[in-house]
Amino acid sequence: MAPPETVSDTFRRNLATTDLPPITLRDLRHVTATLTHRGAATSAP
Repeated sequence: MAPPETVSDTFRRNLATTDLPPITLRDLRHVTATLTHRGAATSAP
């Protein structure tokens, strides 16, 4: 398993190459939990 700081650094570097607004992994986790709780998230087969 990769160290948490490696995952965070990689996420930030990848996000910087997109036109997406800035978001932290923590915020992304909360968005995912909210969408799942609301039934808005679907799982891929």
